[in-house]
Amino acid sequence: MPEAAERAESAAPNAVFEKGADLATLRLTGSWRLASLARIAAQLEALQWPEKFAVDGSGVTEIDSAGALALLTQVDAHSRSPPQLTGFQANELRIVEQVRGRLEAARAPTRHHQERTLEMLGRRTIEVALSVVGDINFLGATVVGLGRSVIHP
Repeated sequence: MPEAAERAESAAPNAVFEKGADLATLRLTGSWRLASLARIAAQLEALQWPEKFAVDGSGVTEIDSAGALALLTQVDAHSRSPPQLTGFQANELRIVEQVRGRLEAARAPTRHHQERTLEMLGRRTIEVALSVVGDINFLGATVVGLGRSVIHP
């Protein structure tokens, strides 16, 4: 069991800044998945973000769209331009880039169609009319069935 605990701890997502000569690097390690989203968000919010930085994903074992969204949301909030992404495996980089491409759409408010009064009245009238037709059809079928039962018991 201690091995399982060690694997779980090593797979836990982690993010730390390493200062470089001219550029800081955000080093990511572990599994950046939905199951660890609370930990990911807490770590990213606790960081002291420098003005310029790069993101190194060489230590990321796996990432899903939830982890990528949490990362990119914080990165976008703390940088003027998208930082360079380095070290990610091809599949992980593809996921991060797909989320990055849809980031603006995810932030856009959802537009809800508000039904106008006349539109609502017309739709509801049609619904009631169809319901009445169905009820009349049922009543007719019931009367015919009863009539047949009376004629041919």
